Amino acid sequence: MSTADSKIIAARTSLILDQPFFGSLALRLKLQADATCKTAWVDGRTLGYNPAFIDSLNHDECVGLVAHEVEHVALGHPWRRGGREHKKWNIACDKSINSLLREAGFTLPDDVYYAEGDEVGKSAEWIHGHMQDEQPEEQPEEPEQQEDEQESGDDKQGGNEGGESDDESDDGEQDGSGDGDGDSDDEQGGESDGSGNGEGNSQGTDNGNEQGEVRDAPVGPDADGEPAPTEQEWKEATATAAALAKSQGKLPGSMARAIADALKPRVDVRSLLLRFMQERTASDYSWTRPNARYIGLGTYLPALHAHQLGEVAIMVDTSGSIDNVALAHAREIVQDVLDECNPAGVSLYFADAQVCSVERLERGERLAWEPKGGGGTNFIPALEAIEQDDNQPVCCICITDLEGTFPTVAPEIPVLWLATKERNWRGDALVAPFGETVYVSE
Repeated sequence: MSTADSKIIAARTSLILDQPFFGSLALRLKLQADATCKTAWVDGRTLGYNPAFIDSLNHDECVGLVAHEVEHVALGHPWRRGGREHKKWNIACDKSINSLLREAGFTLPDDVYYAEGDEVGKSAEWIHGHMQDEQPEEQPEEPEQQEDEQESGDDKQGGNEGGESDDESDDGEQDGSGDGDGDSDDEQGGESDGSGNGEGNSQGTDNGNEQGEVRDAPVGPDADGEPAPTEQEWKEATATAAALAKSQGKLPGSMARAIADALKPRVDVRSLLLRFMQERTASDYSWTRPNARYIGLGTYLPALHAHQLGEVAIMVDTSGSIDNVALAHAREIVQDVLDECNPAGVSLYFADAQVCSVERLERGERLAWEPKGGGGTNFIPALEAIEQDDNQPVCCICITDLEGTFPTVAPEIPVLWLATKERNWRGDALVAPFGETVYVSE
């Protein structure tokens, strides 16, 4: 057994004794020495590590590394990436857990990614979305820098000053173009941004990955014939481990909240919309379409005739509390209504304290999406306008953070509230006084 193997096993043993939540989950992961990665990685089945990197760590740092990789799996990160870019997803995942781990007393490097400001307590998906939102504001500086270099005589063809500048620029570009694989974990260029601030991280520098990497969950059996671990299996194991640690008083409060959020079933918005609308599709017996099954017997009975889904009204909250990421999520939901539910038409209301604009979409028409608003939040004007809509919608879907003024009397039209958060800043539960409230993550 190598020194690195012994250190990893010793770290896992320490977790079992001192941190039962992490220790019990660490036992579910196969340990695998992997010299092809720079630091370590986890995918729900295996915890891989570079022996040379492990040899460079002391015991406490090694314990922190194993806890870091275990937390990725406990929060379901190997199953949640979707179509997101790998490197940015790794950074977002690291931000979502590193602050929690340090608060729980684990030893982590100073130059890895930590959540700051609004990122604290947020999911990896939320952080990833806001990282993307920050990028366009920082990119326009590059052309100005290039112009300055050209004006100062940097022709980028090997001069001493120009060559040094080019090398530094190239290093920066390489740091930002990593794909999130383990081979980018120990890049040291750009350590000045390693404090975890939002600007440095949104640029995609590599030093946030030094703590390790989360990879997508494997598909199919491994070389030993064991089936791939499922997200549900890990959820059950995580819930059991959390209950055990909590009973021993060894589960920090912030960690318990993060785990509780991760264990909540994520809403399948498409299925939800289909169910809600199908329940409101007019179905009736019609004599104009007799039941063919009985015609041959000389008996005429009415046939069940299901009409197509009628008009649908959608209210999108565009008040000042709704940011660009939430609006992008709302757009996806509206597109799902158009694609999956195929209503006869959609009346799309953008509203804050008043109705700011209305977009009318016929079946098959392309969504333009031009939200307007930015003021306070009052649901009364929008709901009144929807009830008076000449297209007579059969139901209304409201996409909002639920912080606003509601009507004192519920409208007659069925309302589905898709809420982007569950609690307000005081911690009070948010729920609409009428209709059906469903919480959907960003």
